[in-house]
Amino acid sequence: MSGSTVAPAAGQSSSGVNGATSSGDCGNAGGTGGQNGGATAELASNGFTAASGTVTDITGATNPQSSTVVKIFTDITASTTVAQSCLVNQVAHNDANRVNLAAATFSAITLQIGDTIQITWSISWTWT
Repeated sequence: MSGSTVAPAAGQSSSGVNGATSSGDCGNAGGTGGQNGGATAELASNGFTAASGTVTDITGATNPQSSTVVKIFTDITASTTVAQSCLVNQVAHNDANRVNLAAATFSAITLQIGDTIQITWSISWTWT
């Protein structure tokens, strides 16, 4: 989760540690040379730390198939504005092996202590 309303742009690297040209963190693709870091970088506290979601796996061999990843975040200590969600390959942020697989921005909302937000990623699978 991130407070950034700016989606990664084409050509920005969305993997690895935070740097001038790349970052696997949500809200910070392209590092300091791409999106803004700081206040709009990936949220890493207050109940918004990256975590595994519940996965609905595919079954069968017909095309196409779909699956979902669902995660509910709960604001736990202070009001927090969120405006972007990311699907990443691991929970540790600012890591050399982290890849930001997808990002979606939405109208910024401010969650109060105890508020929840459910993020659902729908993935379509097709193979040959």
